[in-house]
Amino acid sequence: AALPPAFAAEPAAPDAERRVNLLIAAHRTTVQRHSDSFLTSGKPRRRPVASSMRLRRQDDANFSNRTRWLARRIETARPAEPPELAVVSTGDAELVPGTLVHGLMATEHGSLAQYAIANASELARVPAALDRIAAAAVPLAGLTAWQGLFDHGGLQAGQRVLIHGGAGGVGHMAVQFAKARGATVITTVSTDDVDFVRGLGADQVIDYKKQRFDDLVRDVDLVYDLIGGETQERSWPLLKKGGVLVTTLAEPPQGKAQAHGVRATRYTAQPRGDQLREIDALIQAGKVRPHVARKVSFGDAK
Repeated sequence: AALPPAFAAEPAAPDAERRVNLLIAAHRTTVQRHSDSFLTSGKPRRRPVASSMRLRRQDDANFSNRTRWLARRIETARPAEPPELAVVSTGDAELVPGTLVHGLMATEHGSLAQYAIANASELARVPAALDRIAAAAVPLAGLTAWQGLFDHGGLQAGQRVLIHGGAGGVGHMAVQFAKARGATVITTVSTDDVDFVRGLGADQVIDYKKQRFDDLVRDVDLVYDLIGGETQERSWPLLKKGGVLVTTLAEPPQGKAQAHGVRATRYTAQPRGDQLREIDALIQAGKVRPHVARKVSFGDAK
């Protein structure tokens, strides 16, 4: 659909805010802005605040990792149907037309619907080392691992971390981030994943099907638990006094943490474009290699 005759870009939001809103249209649908509504096929949509971008989402794949944001390419707005994504307007000098971006969207916006809004602060340029599929897989898994290790776990160089589930989407990123930070990395995986995780740089890989990790590990500064249940229960005695147990699963029992003289927390990853840029820099430098196990079409995704 052509742009309405009255179309005009609004003034940008203050640079300090960097709250540029992105309107994403999936399924190769053009979005039109006119007056106080966003229109698609004649149906009004809520008008986002601040300045905005007109974008079309390129749906290359969905991911078993439940990635919420697909790689998107920004293109210049024009009346003709653009091949990928088109920008309506932007006050952000970094996200110029033609920039390939990725990011984790705030949950209140959604992202698998036909339309979604995101702030520029949630996005980062895709590094040249990533193709679109890997670029789409990185934000959710990468930010979850990054925030768990460093924001909540406080992991530092020279410390010891035990990562349960080190071969999964989040786990394999956590292994590489911890190693890049200079920590000693211990991880539990299944038999089939031992060589894979060794190749990521883990210092000690424990095959939980053949070995009991609590017989082999002591005095860790951080347990990063992506498994829960009995695995978590057996991990408390392995922490140093003052250590930390961080999980993405159920809230860990605080009484148990106090009894062992440690701290315990559960968290959910938050959109952070600045952290994603740090992750991308590691990828571009060859220090982190995201692995996409498989891809499926939206029609086959469950």
